Amino acid sequence: HLSRISAQNPAKLRMLLHTITRDQCSSMKRFCEKIFALVKRIKAAGMDLQDGEIAGVFFCGIDQDLYAIQLDKWTSDLTGKYSPSDIATELILLEKEHNARTTQQTAQFNQ
Repeated sequence: HLSRISAQNPAKLRMLLHTITRDQCSSMKRFCEKIFALVKRIKAAGMDLQDGEIAGVFFCGIDQDLYAIQLDKWTSDLTGKYSPSDIATELILLEKEHNARTTQQTAQFNQ
């Protein structure tokens, strides 16, 4: 299915990745593994996938509310600032923040 998506339509590709990963992955570890597997399949199909697009998909798995803003920021970054290692670092920080917020919300709910 992914190989039929036009390389000229990266927005559609991002939305598909977003939908697939949100629907099928519950834990961050599985979410990340799924992303990397999809990226490999897309590249194997001869399609171009930018780091910024991958970064946007990673972010949406952590905080859906900020998805549109962050996706736009990462995918329109022309400086090349977001390398795969930057994305990984960002992902770790966001996951920690997400876990902290979830723990906080649970504590408030249980009071």
